[in-house]
Amino acid sequence: MFDIIGDIHGYIVTLERLLQKMGYRKTGGVYRHPDRKAVFVGDFTDRGPGVRAVLKLVKKMVDAGTAYAVMGNHEFNFISYNTYYNGMPLREHSLKTSRQIKETEESFKGKTESKKKLLQWTQSLPLYLEFDNFRVIHACWDFEYIERLSELLPDQKLTSEFLIKANRVGTEEYRIIEILLKGKELILPRGASYTDKDGNNRRRIRYQWWRKVDAETTYRRIAVNYEPEIPNTLVPLAEFHRHVPYLHEHKPVFVGHYWQRGTPRVLSANVCCVDYGVGKCHLLVAYRFDGEQTLSNDKFIYVSCTE
Repeated sequence: MFDIIGDIHGYIVTLERLLQKMGYRKTGGVYRHPDRKAVFVGDFTDRGPGVRAVLKLVKKMVDAGTAYAVMGNHEFNFISYNTYYNGMPLREHSLKTSRQIKETEESFKGKTESKKKLLQWTQSLPLYLEFDNFRVIHACWDFEYIERLSELLPDQKLTSEFLIKANRVGTEEYRIIEILLKGKELILPRGASYTDKDGNNRRRIRYQWWRKVDAETTYRRIAVNYEPEIPNTLVPLAEFHRHVPYLHEHKPVFVGHYWQRGTPRVLSANVCCVDYGVGKCHLLVAYRFDGEQTLSNDKFIYVSCTE
């Protein structure tokens, strides 16, 4: 029995409240449950005030065998921002990237050794997990890219060589990270755009990679998150290059990343997102999975954000 926990983004108090609500208790400095294990979908860093504390808590649980965790795109960015190659950071220290990682960097001020250890641990996180009856990945389960990743990284953990290549636009490694940790995108028709949750103007949408598509599919209907500014015009089928839907006969897969809104609900009978915007101080959500192959809206448990 597992509790799949959504993106935490440094909200340590909220995380502890959720764990306690689900019956986890701290014993020997580690949160444990007598019958269950936690599974974290990534994005422990950025946005919130307690990034270092979140990483330490999750690491202790994973090390003690009371939890599993996968890497999110924010952890990938954290690693890349702090990794240098030929004297330059893999992720540039621009105004935009420095602003995005500000809370994470501030949480490690004066904690050089702690930062080094947690960076090493973060880089050791697998990019996905597959259990007997369910799967976990931060953003998108794509069978082709999963297979290729498994060939390049047999244990699903970043190597220095892979990390360097994954930060170079146009490489196969870059594309793998973009798809698995960030999701699939469509470019909107010329002249169309929308404003995202951070106030950025976007000309691309992340789309529902698990759904079947046809000639009647529109940009607004296929977008992961509904935005009224997204045009309700038809998507040319040629845009869905190599698209393979996640069929109902596939085992349940759990993701984070997409910041759902409202009352928690499953995306389909076997696809569930557990990110409900705690990074914007909304909800921290978990799905209590007991092996069912048809997921249920009744299995969610959540707490409101605590600053």
